[in-house]
Amino acid sequence: MKRNIMKALTLCLALILCLAYPVSASAMELAPVPDYLIDPDANCSLTIFKYDWTNAVKDGVWNVNSFTSTGVKESYVENILGGSDANNLGNGETSNGYAIKGGATRS
Repeated sequence: MKRNIMKALTLCLALILCLAYPVSASAMELAPVPDYLIDPDANCSLTIFKYDWTNAVKDGVWNVNSFTSTGVKESYVENILGGSDANNLGNGETSNGYAIKGGATRS
């Protein structure tokens, strides 16, 4: 009996807590973006490089802690993984270092 009373008391306290806690939501109004920050008519380019990480790690050239992406072009990554050594990919294609054919450049 005492156990049932404790459960009922706990349920009542939880219900009171839920009802007494004020629920509020606010949305901050964002300032308009100045026109000089975004130019919809500007030209840009995107280059995607694909590398064979598996063989680079297996060969000891690269490890998972070698690089942390910052979004900025890092030429040393291209020098290490995209070297001048040609590798057979096993599908009749060859790669330049650990670079895989099929990287894309868009303008």
